[in-house]
Amino acid sequence: MQRRLLARGLTGVYLPSAIVWHYVPLERCTPQWTIERNYRQGVERGRITAAESSGSKAIPPAWVVKRYIGGILKAAVARFTLDEEKRFSSRFRRSYDRGLIAGYRSVS
Repeated sequence: MQRRLLARGLTGVYLPSAIVWHYVPLERCTPQWTIERNYRQGVERGRITAAESSGSKAIPPAWVVKRYIGGILKAAVARFTLDEEKRFSSRFRRSYDRGLIAGYRSVS
């Protein structure tokens, strides 16, 4: 909405006391939905990365590969922790990383 308003020439005004809310359906308030959404964000970023890449499309950039492998290792360790927040954080990161690779490959 903000982009559309700005595109029409309107300017923003900062109102620190303004209260804004939006309805979030109950099915979008679960950890699983959050992880799936993060995967989709990774896919989009992977597509952008592939489109911007001038190198070989068969092999993702080094930073993507490094992030992906690091995430696998962290996820393996996090599986054994009793800290539910750390387990979720690990799954959240891995979902993005998997999406990143999937998005990159979809353009290649």
